[in-house]
Amino acid sequence: MGFKDDIKNWTIEDIKEFHANYYQPSNAIIIVAGDIDAKTVFEQSEKYFKDIKSKPVLYPSAHQVEPKQDGAKRVELHKESEVQMIAIAYKIPNFAHPDQIALSALSELLSNGKSSILQKHLVDDKKMVNQIYGYNMENKDPSLFLFLAVCNPGVEAESVEKELLQIVEEIKSGKIDEHEVQKIKNTTKADFIFSLESASNLANLFGGYFAKGDIEPLLHYEENINKLTKEDIVEVAKKYFVPEQSTTVILRK
Repeated sequence: MGFKDDIKNWTIEDIKEFHANYYQPSNAIIIVAGDIDAKTVFEQSEKYFKDIKSKPVLYPSAHQVEPKQDGAKRVELHKESEVQMIAIAYKIPNFAHPDQIALSALSELLSNGKSSILQKHLVDDKKMVNQIYGYNMENKDPSLFLFLAVCNPGVEAESVEKELLQIVEEIKSGKIDEHEVQKIKNTTKADFIFSLESASNLANLFGGYFAKGDIEPLLHYEENINKLTKEDIVEVAKKYFVPEQSTTVILRK
């Protein structure tokens, strides 16, 4: 919703203006899924929505391209916290880029489930963190692959960083279990097929891709999962986990 100070300063006029600008037909997508007759749906949609007219946009959407990062960035924040936290982010492309399939698989390999690499190494074996995630963001614009860890009491964030970067380098060198890759492919396909079984899930799935402007990745999703190889995952790790394109944030007292 925004920052606290901004929200406190809102007026009724501000809220009405925001609603008028964004909540209108030119910004809307209607998704209807299920055992339906397409002709009836279009006729009913026109009947009930044709008289709702779009208004001139008060604030045309602006699109800025972030300049290429020219070196690693580090930030240290000091807040009241019982434990230290660390986040490391790497630049990745938008949701429609072909590399997103391998990036998603890499995310699964790193941090999804008890047997994932980060969970096993840093939570179970080393007992350095109590929570750790590594995931790719699939946004309309270029985004981030984000690692986020909550350290155990007494553990320095830099120690976790060292271990995490070592794991990243091992993946880039090809240290990935073929069996784990196949397991991820099987699970991902099963989850995808299951998501197509209900009308509401189907509507949400297509609606999300339509809202981001391209449904092609969705139409070829299962095919691309089938083609995914261990080498694809290693290549995206080498391509995007580049120190010069990283941003590290540490939070401590």
